[in-house]
Amino acid sequence: MIIKEISAILKSNQLEDFVGMLEDDYFDAKTTPYSLQDLSGKLELAKDCTSFANLDGGYIVVGLHADTEETLHTEKVVKLTPFNLKDYAENCRGLVKQYQDTLNQYIYPSIEKIEVNFHPNKGKEDNGLLSIYIPPQEDMKKYFLVNGLVDEDKKVTGNYFGLYIRNRSHNYPHDIYKLHSAIQYGLNAGPKIELLNENINRLTEEISQQRKTVSKEKQNNLGKNILDEIKEMENEKTSTIHSSNS
Repeated sequence: MIIKEISAILKSNQLEDFVGMLEDDYFDAKTTPYSLQDLSGKLELAKDCTSFANLDGGYIVVGLHADTEETLHTEKVVKLTPFNLKDYAENCRGLVKQYQDTLNQYIYPSIEKIEVNFHPNKGKEDNGLLSIYIPPQEDMKKYFLVNGLVDEDKKVTGNYFGLYIRNRSHNYPHDIYKLHSAIQYGLNAGPKIELLNENINRLTEEISQQRKTVSKEKQNNLGKNILDEIKEMENEKTSTIHSSNS
């Protein structure tokens, strides 16, 4: 899997091994660092990270140049473009904090356990690549939204948000009609999930009461039937949650 491959490259610091790698649902290469002094750069970072979080996670690696591969409908890393850390922050810790602060400010809800790291190139302490690892997120937390959108004049107007999902080598805005449909489904799914939880709690209490009043043999038979019913309800609840996030 490409996530394991990227992790191994970064851990071994064999950064040249990125050359030839194809972008896909789990990997995005960026030639230069995000411009976090500008609002548009901050929102670009938030957009890219939420795109991965809204799918199945992945890596963004800054300091890699990729060219379009027309036949494969994606992009391929052709060279390393390591950057000078001192051009963006006083030290590695400062650079990582800039990225983490931006993500905390412009993404809701927060992406769990996101990792931002600087990787020196060939022993050069202040020259290298930056990696952002977005782990797979719980379906219950999706979708992750970007808080604030930029208009043509690069000004934020009003209380807007954006929803993006990764697809091959691109991060696409979620269609407004699909978004509305998902919201409506979620509103309807809420009461259904609540009712299922109530029934599960009721049946669990039934098992507890039966253990006090019937023989062990009857307990086993009655308990099995109720447990089967609870399992069926749990499956229905899981299916409802997944459907509301799709």
